[in-house]
Amino acid sequence: MLTLLKTLKLLERLKLSMTWVTLPNFITIFRLCLIPFYLHFFIQGQYRLAMIIFALAGISDVVDGGLARYFKQKTRFGSIMDPAADKILMLSTYLTLGFTGFIPMWVSCLVILRDLWIVLGVFYLKAKAKVFNFSATRLSKLNTFFQLFTALGFFLKAFQGQERITWLQPIESWFYPGLQWVMWVMVLTTVLSGLQYTQKGLKILTI
Repeated sequence: MLTLLKTLKLLERLKLSMTWVTLPNFITIFRLCLIPFYLHFFIQGQYRLAMIIFALAGISDVVDGGLARYFKQKTRFGSIMDPAADKILMLSTYLTLGFTGFIPMWVSCLVILRDLWIVLGVFYLKAKAKVFNFSATRLSKLNTFFQLFTALGFFLKAFQGQERITWLQPIESWFYPGLQWVMWVMVLTTVLSGLQYTQKGLKILTI
């Protein structure tokens, strides 16, 4: 009887420890595994392969979220790793664009430091045992949009310089100058959203 109870407890623990094993989570892990290959091909100047992998990562992001909702397989692992994978992909793109000279290196550093600052702030608040809800603000969502648009725009510029995309040639005269302005808007929203989160964090500390 004692052995049976121990076996049942072991099975229950095993069941709890395996709750993260779902198809959406495996797709998220797959997306994370794509990032080193994406970076390798981008740095090597093989932009076609890099773009294919980037597109595949983007599609996998849509698929894993859709499957998790449809099959009701939302897990704590997925809620953490899915946005983390997206953020790692985005920051890796900015780091690579900076190293390859498509955007100024200080812009890449600004984007990365802003996110690191927010993460460190969250850890600090947790260390202080503060109760808080750091949901994305409208300004932060706007910043994410401009970050994505800027990254994709310069990625397209890199690809255009190598492949000469036919449909892009007629709009080159205004697309690339316009892209510079979009980058400056992205820089502004990055700074402002970082300050906004800092203000929220300081307010929570005073409670």
